[in-house]
Amino acid sequence: MKKLKTEEGVGFPLRLDDFRLMQDSSKEMVAHICKLLLQNRPYTSGILLAGSITTNLSASPKTCTTTDAVVYFQGEIYDVINDTVDAVDDGYPNWHLTPTEQVLSSRSYRDGVTRPVHVNSSMQLVSRHGYTTPCPEGSLDIGSAIKLAELIVVKQESYTQTAILMDGYEADGGNKVRFRRNDIGNLEIFGRFKVSSSPGSTLFMLPLGFRPAIAQTFFVFAEAPDGYNLIEKPIKIQVLPNGTVAINQYQDFSEGYYTICNTIFL
Repeated sequence: MKKLKTEEGVGFPLRLDDFRLMQDSSKEMVAHICKLLLQNRPYTSGILLAGSITTNLSASPKTCTTTDAVVYFQGEIYDVINDTVDAVDDGYPNWHLTPTEQVLSSRSYRDGVTRPVHVNSSMQLVSRHGYTTPCPEGSLDIGSAIKLAELIVVKQESYTQTAILMDGYEADGGNKVRFRRNDIGNLEIFGRFKVSSSPGSTLFMLPLGFRPAIAQTFFVFAEAPDGYNLIEKPIKIQVLPNGTVAINQYQDFSEGYYTICNTIFL
């Protein structure tokens, strides 16, 4: 038996037989759970259930490696064949997983013919030109394979979490920057902050389960510190898939408080 785990070392109460020898009924159960986890994601998304898919973009040629990976994609559970594939173009490297069949064992019969005993639904790593060649229909782009840990979320819609601001930023004591997932699963960020000294480009980090699938951008304004409630000196905030809430500055920061009140679609 294997306990399904993520690279982060977080285990979940779902115990499975070896994926390669799993009964179809068990695979269907796991596939149904995965489908529910992806219900708010694009149809082209998949889930990396086990193992790893890694790229080495500093190598020459650039490479992608699959190691003991198991993925869910469009209703099926696939065992990914271990492989390392070079990029077809180092300027625009990209890879995808395409469905295939893998003969896991065979037996010689009395008639002298060797026939497969078990054929497994598998995926094979394929390289493509990342600019001129789109991901083929029915294949999984490696960038769309989401780690299971990023989809397993403790329900936290009923309360908020206070953001831990990075050095250089100061929260309003009466209205700190907070975040939560609302009743339909989207991220809400709200509260006030101001710049104290030598700020970096990161305001705070979002934990797993609160990160968007794609980067999203919005602008916030400061309340002028002169008491006239004027707004001034806007800054751009980007919420990135890696959890970074980043600040891009176009001019000097205001000395007043900036107010965030935005909804981010996950």
